[in-house]
Amino acid sequence: MTSNDEIEEISSMESEYQWLLQEEVHNVLKELKEMLHECGKRFRTQATENNIDAIKAEKFVLQSANGSDQVRGIITLQGDRISKADLTLRLHRNAGSVLKTSIREDIPWRLQQVQDAGNHLQTAVEQVSIKDIDYEFQSGEEVSQLMDEVMCSLHHGRQCLLNPSKESLPDIYRNKSTHLLNPPLPPEAMLNFFIHCNKLVMIAYYIHQIPASKSAHHRPQPLGTHHKQVSTFEVGSSRFEVTSQYLVESVVPWLSETLMYFTVALQTCQELKNKIDVFAPYQEAKQEH
Repeated sequence: MTSNDEIEEISSMESEYQWLLQEEVHNVLKELKEMLHECGKRFRTQATENNIDAIKAEKFVLQSANGSDQVRGIITLQGDRISKADLTLRLHRNAGSVLKTSIREDIPWRLQQVQDAGNHLQTAVEQVSIKDIDYEFQSGEEVSQLMDEVMCSLHHGRQCLLNPSKESLPDIYRNKSTHLLNPPLPPEAMLNFFIHCNKLVMIAYYIHQIPASKSAHHRPQPLGTHHKQVSTFEVGSSRFEVTSQYLVESVVPWLSETLMYFTVALQTCQELKNKIDVFAPYQEAKQEH
């Protein structure tokens, strides 16, 4: 290759590299902002904090995958809160005993997973918005670092929805939201809501207190669902055993859409990083000269 060919190739690479930094990066940032703005319509932000009605409320029926009717629920989900719910639980103390209880609109049940996902999403929005359209990126490393920061926020937000919350049985027992149900749950029942991927899940636990005289000799038998290896727990000096538990759930379409937005945004960031990486050998050679 002649020196003229080398000069021409270097000039061409430099032009492509500068176009990528000054044009393509801003195009990608604009695309990400639009995508994340659309994704964020279901989350509470500073703009909607004082106007919850700006977030669409939807009703869902919680049902068992195996057709059991031990636990049922009709809930209204509005962003990160269950704003209303009518729940039916068949109790074990008396055959045919049914408890109907509800979540009050003035005391909604907050879903921490959704709130956390929304916070990470808001951080990502701020990160892609920090550079205005006139800003000139100086290097591929600068762009890659920004994409790494955005991807970190998006990854954490996505994981909030993919991974069920980690409340322990004592935490569920002490949950203030449980005690604010109307009418209150009886002592032998407790329940919890959480998000798993694109589903809203409720688990009802039936428990009984182990007498102190028997507690030291009690051997717990593991249960087969959410808390797989835990069937007893302690609150203060009291010890309880979970005698049974029932899971009901409902697919929430907007959670599916949210996970899709998170995934596509992550892919978009990675694609830009890959384009930057193409120029890495050229930049290294340029620095050597």
